[in-house]
Amino acid sequence: MGALALLTVPSLSINHFRFLLLCILLPAVTDARESFASVRVLRRQRGSPKYNITPGQLEFLKACRFSKKKIAEILHVSTKTVCRRFREFNLGTKEYKYICSEKLDEMVRSLLAGNHRVGTKAVVTLLHNEGIKVQRKRVRASVRRVDPAGVACRSRRVLKRMAYKVHGPNSLWHLDGNHKLIRFVQCSMVH
Repeated sequence: MGALALLTVPSLSINHFRFLLLCILLPAVTDARESFASVRVLRRQRGSPKYNITPGQLEFLKACRFSKKKIAEILHVSTKTVCRRFREFNLGTKEYKYICSEKLDEMVRSLLAGNHRVGTKAVVTLLHNEGIKVQRKRVRASVRRVDPAGVACRSRRVLKRMAYKVHGPNSLWHLDGNHKLIRFVQCSMVH
């Protein structure tokens, strides 16, 4: 039984009851987007108030591999603000480790383990999960050296184009209308 079950209703004051209701209902009501929104801090200087963005927030979001644009969306600020804070806190966005090509080939070979369907993006992600950040260009070259057959198999997959069967020449022409006018029923489609 929880701590709430031990309390009796008469022992709870109105304020305690309101607080408990807020604790129960507030997470359901609060919009998820508002929980990450940055708060503006008033300064006693000229200019507009500064957004309160901590280095911890930026490090966490960077560790989750969010792009600067996505971080800006999460914090409800502009991309310029995020870039400026990265510079202010000396948080480099590109922290690549140098690994010699032979060792990188070894690691890529162990990650591929004979699976020809694993591509460069997957290998970059697997290396990142092991704490190794390497440029995609170097990983791509390593995958080509280690698994040339897999590269050939993956590049051979060609999308089959759709075959159109029409009654005669010039019968497939169509114009897509201006879709922002759909709500006004002014979108014209010609087939």
